[in-house]
Order: sequence, then C-alpha cells, then structure tokens
Amino acid sequence: MSIQQFELYHGAVLARIVRNDRPVTLRLIESKAKQAWAAYIIDDEAVFYMKHNSGGDERKRDHVWTWSFSFNASQLSELHQLQQKRPVYLVLICGQREVGRDWPMEVCLLSPDKVNQCIDVGADSPQSIRVEAPPNRELHVYGPKLQGGNPLLVPRNALDNFGISRKRFPRD
Repeated sequence: MSIQQFELYHGAVLARIVRNDRPVTLRLIESKAKQAWAAYIIDDEAVFYMKHNSGGDERKRDHVWTWSFSFNASQLSELHQLQQKRPVYLVLICGQREVGRDWPMEVCLLSPDKVNQCIDVGADSPQSIRVEAPPNRELHVYGPKLQGGNPLLVPRNALDNFGISRKRFPRD
C-alpha cells in the first residue's frame, strides 16, 4: 500500500495529539473524496484544519526557513463554514522534500483568533500565509490581514501545549 504525502504529514500531527497524558477523541470530517481531507474534530469541541507544504526554503544569510500556504476560495469557504460550528485551529505542517535530512520541519498551530488575525476566511479571492522559522526563536507568521509587516509569533511547542480539554482534564 502506498502512502500519500498528506497521510505522512497529517499522521505526524495526529500522533502528537493522541500520544499525550490525557484522553483525546478525534474524528475526520469527511469532505470531497478526490481531495486530501484536511479537517478533524478534536474532543467534539474544536476543529483542526491541516495543510502541509513539503518545500521549505532556506535563506542562506540568516538560516531562516520559510514555507508558504495558499488557500483558494473553496478552502476559505470551508474554513468559514467550519467556524460557524466550532472554533477552528489552523495546523500548518512545514515539511521538507526529503524526510530524514538535517533540515527543520515544524508544526505551526494557529489558534482561532490568530487565524482570523491572519487571513479573511470570508474572502472570495485566494490568500496565503507564510511561516518563517528563525533559529532558536518562535515561528513568525505573515498573512494578508496583518498590518505593518509585523508577524504573529507562535511558539514552536504550541501543538504540544494544546489542550482543548483542559477544562475537563487539567494538565499539571
């Protein structure tokens, strides 16, 4: 059985979610059969909408890796519809063409408020988000709604610290 690229990247994130110290429920939201499914319901309370990019590029002068994520009108509409039912977290999986090399790979978890600070899910035209990974610093996220070139700062361990179930299963 061949493994599709999205399965590899989504699997890395899903393993991180379910392999923790508290119970977690996870459901795939079925979408169009010909597309890579992207939305998962976590603990019946929130949606993780995943996108991956396996083509990170490095700026040689400062060793900052960059990934871009495009959202077409259909994907923006899907995000908007999902937001009507539950909070939507955007999971941007920053991969590499060759897994196993000494190149960084990151998971950038955007909370619902950061998603809406970054892109307009109600827009009719495509939008994109750029994630930069400077060495030893937080991830820098850029989107069309951000003003003045100031990035959103996202901790590299945001997925590890994610806890939608914190109300029911407090972490120590």
